[in-house]
Amino acid sequence: MDCICGGLGAYVDWNGSTVDPAYEVRHCERHPLAVDARNGVDLADAAAIRVDACLEAIAAVRDLLWPPGAAAGSWSPDTIEAIAARLAFLAPVEVEP
Repeated sequence: MDCICGGLGAYVDWNGSTVDPAYEVRHCERHPLAVDARNGVDLADAAAIRVDACLEAIAAVRDLLWPPGAAAGSWSPDTIEAIAARLAFLAPVEVEP
């Protein structure tokens, strides 16, 4: 994917300052995120929620592959299904141009 967000709908951007550097989570215009204005969720909130969900999914997949106390890891045939279930929210959303 040629987009900075990699199709995830959110990315981290640097303000460009070497004097006072800062980073900000931003939403992607090309890959829209779900917003719920009724519950106070705007695009900035949706981007932050997506980043949190991605980090939680990475940790969940890590724990599936290498459960705590089992760093060597051994996987059953069900492992791929469990991983797919944890990452299902990342499936690309078809958007009409």
